[in-house]
Amino acid sequence: MTSTRNHAIEITAYIAELNRQYASPKPTEHSYRPALAQLLKELLPQVNPSNEQGRTECGAPDYVLLRLKDNIPIAYIEAKDIGDPDLNGQNKNKEQFDRYKNALDSIIFTDYLDFIFCKQGSVVESVRVGEINNGRIAPIRNAFDKFQSLIEAFAESSPQTIKSPASLANIMANKARLMANVFEESLTKLNGDSTLTGQMTAFKSYLIHDISAKEFADLYAQTIAYGLFAARIHDTSIDAFSRKSAAELIPKTNPFLRNLFQTIAGFDLDRSISWIVDDLAQAFRATDISAVLEGIGQTSKHTDPLIHFYEDFLTAYDPMLRKSRGVWYTPKPVVKFIVSAVDEILKTEFKLPKGLADSSKIRIKPDKNTQLEVHKVQILDPATGTGTFLAETVRQINEQYKDQAGAWQSYVEQNLIPRLNAFEILMAPYAMAHLKLDRLLAETGYIHKGNQRLRIFLTNSLEEHHPDTGTLFAQFLANEAREANSVKKNCPVMVIMGNPPYSISTSNKGEWINNQLQDYKKGLNEKNIQPLSDDFIKFIRLGQYYIEKNGEGILAYISNNSFIDGLIHRQMRKSLLEVFDKIYILDLHGNAKRKETSPDGSKDENVFDIQQGVSINIFVKTNTKTNKKAHSARVFHYDLFGKRDEKYSFLSNTSLDKVPWSELALKDDRYFFVPKDFELKDEYEAGFKIDELFPVNSSGVTTHDDSNLVNFDPFDKNNHQYAYRPFDIRNINYDLKKVVRHRYSVMKNFILGSNIGLVISRQTTTNTWSHVQIIKEINDRRIHYSNKGAPVSCPLFLYSDHNVGFRIPNLNIEIVNKIAQIIKLGFEPEKSSNKNKFAPIDILDYVYAVLHSPSYRNKYKEFLKIDFPRVPYPTSATQFHHLAKFGSELRLLHLMDHPELQKIIRDYPFPMSGDNMVDRLRWEASIDSSTGKVWINNTQYFDKVPLTVWEFYIGGYRPAQKWLKDRKGRRLAFEDIEHYQKIITALEKTDEIMRKIDE
Repeated sequence: MTSTRNHAIEITAYIAELNRQYASPKPTEHSYRPALAQLLKELLPQVNPSNEQGRTECGAPDYVLLRLKDNIPIAYIEAKDIGDPDLNGQNKNKEQFDRYKNALDSIIFTDYLDFIFCKQGSVVESVRVGEINNGRIAPIRNAFDKFQSLIEAFAESSPQTIKSPASLANIMANKARLMANVFEESLTKLNGDSTLTGQMTAFKSYLIHDISAKEFADLYAQTIAYGLFAARIHDTSIDAFSRKSAAELIPKTNPFLRNLFQTIAGFDLDRSISWIVDDLAQAFRATDISAVLEGIGQTSKHTDPLIHFYEDFLTAYDPMLRKSRGVWYTPKPVVKFIVSAVDEILKTEFKLPKGLADSSKIRIKPDKNTQLEVHKVQILDPATGTGTFLAETVRQINEQYKDQAGAWQSYVEQNLIPRLNAFEILMAPYAMAHLKLDRLLAETGYIHKGNQRLRIFLTNSLEEHHPDTGTLFAQFLANEAREANSVKKNCPVMVIMGNPPYSISTSNKGEWINNQLQDYKKGLNEKNIQPLSDDFIKFIRLGQYYIEKNGEGILAYISNNSFIDGLIHRQMRKSLLEVFDKIYILDLHGNAKRKETSPDGSKDENVFDIQQGVSINIFVKTNTKTNKKAHSARVFHYDLFGKRDEKYSFLSNTSLDKVPWSELALKDDRYFFVPKDFELKDEYEAGFKIDELFPVNSSGVTTHDDSNLVNFDPFDKNNHQYAYRPFDIRNINYDLKKVVRHRYSVMKNFILGSNIGLVISRQTTTNTWSHVQIIKEINDRRIHYSNKGAPVSCPLFLYSDHNVGFRIPNLNIEIVNKIAQIIKLGFEPEKSSNKNKFAPIDILDYVYAVLHSPSYRNKYKEFLKIDFPRVPYPTSATQFHHLAKFGSELRLLHLMDHPELQKIIRDYPFPMSGDNMVDRLRWEASIDSSTGKVWINNTQYFDKVPLTVWEFYIGGYRPAQKWLKDRKGRRLAFEDIEHYQKIITALEKTDEIMRKIDE
């Protein structure tokens, strides 16, 4: 396309036109656009320099250079006003220029005089054709030839062939990111007048009801990117690929995506978005797909190649979005174990010798006038993601047909595809699942014929049906919904398996699933049952519904494991026990929030890259169950601790019948799906319960804005001392209009007068219980560490709102009277010197001592994990006063009021001078190894700190470590150093007193 003609005259005319506009009143960057467009047409006769306001308003560069013969974009130009000071994109233009450079192979940045040429993200050349002198633009004639050569070469160049999967993933991600930006701009700036608006409206009606424009743009961009990738995989050419040909190349096994691309391929597609789709298609046209697929296979090791590539794409696109959407590849050993277990159970419990390969049929009546013959072993993955479980099912069934290639074709068509059902709510994973299954079946030798679709549906599993919104996109969704509804209503689902999503803040709030969840909430009488609305709970309930409806079957998930021992999940467990015959819980642990370790103290890792522990849960219901009484199922449990690879190895080399299961004896009415030793239940429950002793209590304060409302320094207004973490007293701006959950009805009792209170947790997850603390200030909800609900605050006294200074004990008088009867002393509401009386503070001190008894904590550790502690009644006045004395010592230590803490503490010196900056924290053993240095930076340390103090727990935190960690990057003032020395002293003396309590 190189020109033989010198275009000096046209460039001179271009400068003249710029001058005319430049001299006009209030010229803008838009004033010069026609001149540049005309020059480009003359310099590049085979290119159409398209410049449309609607497109540029939606995030597109100002000019798209389209090849005339096929309308394919070959380069872009972003124009700024003449004299723009940031044409290099280092300041105000940086975000926009970087976005374009990352996503577009060839782009020119210009202020109409200076032209900067960029290829694949880097500046390759620049040229200036004019300059401003004395208020006029003067041509730089000796630059004309260079400018002409550069612009012609730029328009002629072809993109480099893409052969590396990493390169393609990055290119796809960059272009999809720009695409998402363009889509979002189109949704928000065109007042709803775009193809996308109707599609988003339909998507909100059918699938994710609260999706935002940005979220839909992200999802839609990913779908287009991966849909084009799916089409390109089925394309054998290089030069002919486009968004139009993609519509024909999408496999017929996926009618929704095929229809969607026929819309995208249409000539009436919004010009504001078509250019960016065409640009991505251009990248795929330059892709050597065979080399890319070969490269994916080489780098993915044991994971599925296409899923591996999908994860690489998502990681490059937006790692945080990947996490928020829960897009995690379910590890193959996990999937293989679950699918094999289901196959085994079908053979042994249901007497189906072929297991998952069973092709027997049954008759069903979807309504009173219709009778259908369908396969008995219908399989459903209701949250299929990228189709991993269905793919493994196909692999395991195919193993049985390795030597029967002649039979495989008809078996797949007649007895496999009709039994494999899956639902997915997000378009991009849905497209991936279709691509994955389509390719896998082809690899097994199956040749797809006709229009038989794969039974993977884009639908919300947790809803029954959807209205039709009337748009073409809605019709595609309606077709999906109708076929999905057929499965939901009529399919006798016998096997449900998969990896459901975990999300407490879920948009799945439909009436139908919430009604189903009521079975899990009956009679709980709990303040906070929000965790029962987590998506994974809903999917377990959904699976239970399908199996109950069918009368028999298997529900097999890997899921969040909180339900197996959560207190508020007890009714859920009871319901599962009533419905199923056998329940297998393979607890994979790996809960980083619980700081789990293996029983031998070694590292325990999650099988996913998540913090929440998980378990494999298999629920079996046969139609031979005769015992209909409540919670009659047998429950089998096994703990699997260790590093990730060790867990993978175990799952890869075992089967359901080889797991060393322990059958649980469900003697407690909370029906825990984990081993519990409740032999001491009667003895323990003879004591009084802490939340019953202190009837007025609540969880702590949650500001939802700690960065602004909590500080080390006092606030000018509404300032109060704030027990933030153990031994960490800060300040809070306790403005009830700003603090979201202020708990004033309870916290006022620490404001209206002098008071102390007990902080206590209802549930804990550690084997070493430490969740008790004394406070005298309002406190934070997370004063203790817990992922099983927040601790509660129990003030000792309740103050009157109207009678200043008047207070009454916050004590259950029935419990107080029983204590008085046992110890034969009278009760007084305020402490006096009368030795024949006991007061509220004595009860608190007695309780505090008991809860710090190591033998008590160990003896009743199973009970302390699952509910508020119960404290044994005292046996005599002597014992009561003996323990109360220890409790008083502990109380004074923990409130920093103990006489020993008022002295200058020399036992733990801070000997080295320096800047006192908390930087690198560590405990370093001294020669005797029982004490050591607590380093706060490279030169300064607290000396002679016992290891027991460094490791000592209160409320799930190690205060000697936590207090310093929370001050990282701060300089310790004199008061801070002194306070930390007091913390060390208090913790060491606490350890001594705790040992004395048991003597």
